[in-house]
Amino acid sequence: MKRQPYPTDMTDAQWQAIEPLIPPAKPGGHPRTVDIREIVNAISYVTRSGCDWQYLPHDLPAWGTVWYYFRKWRRDGTWQKIQDALRIRVRRAAGRAESPRATILDSKSFKTPGKQGLVATTPARRSRATSIHIADIRRQEEERQALGQVAQALVRELTLERVADVIVEQAQRVLRAQRVAVYFANLERRELRLLAQRGFSAQTVAEVRILPFTAPLLSTLAARTGQPQEISDSAAVGPELSMARRISEREALRGAILSRPLFAKGRLVGVLSFVVPTLHSLTAEERGLIRAFADLCAAAIDNARLYEESRETLQLREEFISAAAHELKTPVTAIKGYVQAMNKWAPRGHEPHEAIALDVINRQCDRINRRVEEMLEAVRLRHIPPERRHARFDLGDMASEVVQRLQVTTPLHRLVLQCEGAASVEADRERIEEVLVGFLDNAVKFSPGGGDVEVRVFTLDGEAIVAVTDHGVGVPKERQPHVFEPFYDIVPTGAPGYRGVVPLSLYLSKLAIELHAGRIWLETEEGRGSTFYFSLPLAADGDSRPTDEPI
Repeated sequence: MKRQPYPTDMTDAQWQAIEPLIPPAKPGGHPRTVDIREIVNAISYVTRSGCDWQYLPHDLPAWGTVWYYFRKWRRDGTWQKIQDALRIRVRRAAGRAESPRATILDSKSFKTPGKQGLVATTPARRSRATSIHIADIRRQEEERQALGQVAQALVRELTLERVADVIVEQAQRVLRAQRVAVYFANLERRELRLLAQRGFSAQTVAEVRILPFTAPLLSTLAARTGQPQEISDSAAVGPELSMARRISEREALRGAILSRPLFAKGRLVGVLSFVVPTLHSLTAEERGLIRAFADLCAAAIDNARLYEESRETLQLREEFISAAAHELKTPVTAIKGYVQAMNKWAPRGHEPHEAIALDVINRQCDRINRRVEEMLEAVRLRHIPPERRHARFDLGDMASEVVQRLQVTTPLHRLVLQCEGAASVEADRERIEEVLVGFLDNAVKFSPGGGDVEVRVFTLDGEAIVAVTDHGVGVPKERQPHVFEPFYDIVPTGAPGYRGVVPLSLYLSKLAIELHAGRIWLETEEGRGSTFYFSLPLAADGDSRPTDEPI
């Protein structure tokens, strides 16, 4: 199903302009399974929205794949070629030379050598309009750079408290605010909670720490009305805002007081209040800068709120998983023990129907034990760095052993290995082998009709990469972003390949690879199969010895 377009998507005309500049796939290499136009759309989404790569919307290609192409094209000069080609095209359309012939530097303009040689032009020969235009360009560029720095600073933080601290610091720097306060909005209680502040006394901080929406203050008025509030002169606070007036007198505020509600996805998430040392009405440009700054702050606060909520949910889930696993382990161990005892009590063997029943019980106990161990391992890996033996080995050699071992267990499939040179890594071989086995089990399970399963080992940009490709049912687009989440079934209920069993192997693979500073991702097309990838840093040159230190 075709997705809904984003405002950052390329138009058909734009795509026609840059498509010829995109490098084609290497001849004889692995065929591309992704839509390159969608890759460019995803890169455009990140660069224009300022979001982190991992926060790409689910209906765009996987962020790991997008990042791979972005980095590849940056290194091979593709982006520079596109920029140069588009600049020439724009200048031609405007009737100008392909390359600039003049630049403005401080107070003088110098022409590049032409038919008449080098000519200098003094400021007196430039019009006032040009000077104003240059000042506007500089101001706009400074604002863009400042907002870009704010976005980068906010993206690095996840907790509400740290996000609020960054907002306060950046508000003082970008908005030149003397005093700043950032509030979190609790819509259920209809109150504001102070997250961070700069410049206010301890008495004021204690007074405004928790504010009901009905409090006579500019911040609560902004929260209550959902509209920006402004008092151009702090000495002119009216009696209807008695609390604001009292604080203004106590703090000896001088300048304009502004409070801006922070909305994310139409939801009030907080309020930003600050004092700037100016008594004049704000210009349209100043208001635009404040609005853009507030939008960045709102998105960061909302992301931090979602992160904390998800972290609390994960903690509750892990506590439940751990308790449930231990509760399951005890009776399963007892059942398995009784089965073994019953076999000993019948040295001459059981009746055929009894033997079949006991064998089924025994195998199902083993199956439950495997699930219990996966559940406990998932919790352990998230919180306790596992002790592992690091050793140097070649991923191709390891893959060859795994393929040979698993081939005898799946006669319907042909496991094909392709190694493209040495791929030496420093890692826990046992853990990495478990990841590859999980990938192959997954490929076999989701191609029930048999056929080829290809394993490819190669190196690229300082990484050793393993790719496992099947030609089975593929993964539905809406489920692709969740493939590596715990207890998530790739195949919808009732669809081909559905088994009603949700193993944790892909989730455990993700944890194991990330503990090795690697990456894990997939490329898939529903009905045509999937390719699962993981990468590890290539081993450094020189001898290495095994170690027992945790990763």
